[in-house]
Amino acid sequence: MTLPTSAPAQKTASSTPAKPAANLSPSGTKPTVLKGAPPFTMGSPTTAVSKWLKLLVYSRPGGGKTTLCCTAVDIPDMRDVLFLNADKGDMVFFDNDRVKSPELLAQNMVNVSNFKTAAMIHDFLKGHCKHRDENNEAKLREQEAWLRGCSPEDIEQPKKFKTIIIDSLTELDIYCTYGLLGLTQDSVLHGEASEIEVARFDEFRKNNQMIQMLCRAFRDLPIHVLATATEAFTEDELRKKHYMPQLTGQLRTQVPGFFDIVGHLVAKQEGDKIDRKMWVQPVGNFVAKNRRSVYKANNFQDPYMLTIMRGCKLLATAPSGDA
Repeated sequence: MTLPTSAPAQKTASSTPAKPAANLSPSGTKPTVLKGAPPFTMGSPTTAVSKWLKLLVYSRPGGGKTTLCCTAVDIPDMRDVLFLNADKGDMVFFDNDRVKSPELLAQNMVNVSNFKTAAMIHDFLKGHCKHRDENNEAKLREQEAWLRGCSPEDIEQPKKFKTIIIDSLTELDIYCTYGLLGLTQDSVLHGEASEIEVARFDEFRKNNQMIQMLCRAFRDLPIHVLATATEAFTEDELRKKHYMPQLTGQLRTQVPGFFDIVGHLVAKQEGDKIDRKMWVQPVGNFVAKNRRSVYKANNFQDPYMLTIMRGCKLLATAPSGDA
């Protein structure tokens, strides 16, 4: 007869539990060893929402898009304003009852006739914003004197740009294509038609990437970016029109993605006055968007930058007076 074996000893409640291994992997089998700098960091943003507005407004020529952006100069929280003048349409803000301080725009204007200059303006603003946030007036004064061609001692109070107006992306798009083709005004006006290069697939592809890169670069700056574009349209098989910014190829639908607000500005004659409305929701046959959900309406009636900034709750302080 086989005798029963004794049962294994049972652990009592007083038994000391085994010490768990440190830094176990989710499977509990092997420890995870982390070495070097982390590939990315996590945390909460410093503020609940970025205070810097990225706005693209497009309309027909004469629709009021440049004037709308220029009203930013009348808002203390948006000054100083740098005006990138590619359209050469600065006449619009002089003697304009919608813009109260045109002289503040005129003194900070950069005439642009090629893509490279626009890229260099971005490079300047990248360093400028850093010195502005550090309140480094010596560096700001040095930079501004260099660009104005004067002595730093001649700059009483250096500019601290908080807004750039890009007028317009449509024109910069054209300049970019000209640069890729090596076209200049003299070569076109005084050369033979047979000698003029025509854009092909490679040029269109390069132009697409360059304009996207420029828009991303300006978008990422800690500054208000107000850009304009001319209106364009496509037609479907029923000849119904769909409106969008005038840009080359797929840029028409790609560029609006870089902005917080894309406004389709429409001007109509109402009696003795012109009625302007900027649509910011795609409720019609046009491209429009608004990331600021605090603004519930689908359009701005008779828009100024003051009404837009107030409606989107992006003003740090309440400016005195209305635009």
